[in-house]
Amino acid sequence: MNYINQDFVKEVNTHRDYTDVSFYEDNSKIAKVNLQAEIPVSIKTEFDNAEILETKKLDGYFGLYNSSLDRLLVTRPVSSTYQLIPHHELFAEQAKILSQSDLPLDNITVKDQLYKDGLQAHRIIYLYHTILISFYS
Repeated sequence: MNYINQDFVKEVNTHRDYTDVSFYEDNSKIAKVNLQAEIPVSIKTEFDNAEILETKKLDGYFGLYNSSLDRLLVTRPVSSTYQLIPHHELFAEQAKILSQSDLPLDNITVKDQLYKDGLQAHRIIYLYHTILISFYS
């Protein structure tokens, strides 16, 4: 289920299950996409000089696209070596580590947040028996 409205700056989902990463999985499906530039090209005809735009692929760099929102993300291009790791995978790993800890996880609140059309993520886990844990992705 897509929780994000179409013009969000920040979207928040609060719940009690630290293993639930569906908010990120459903709303932040980000992939690298090819970028193209429009290059002006002069054309001389018998009667006039004209200019058209020719499209060329930008080699070695990519844009980021969130298919959950059908949106190209507003960020600088990333290189071909940029490793894209989905937010939900990072927070699932965090949940695995927490489950193997001795921390009391029976009285918690989880606050999942997405910013900039899903480009950035933040998760806060309130452990009411102990301390606050905050992670950024």
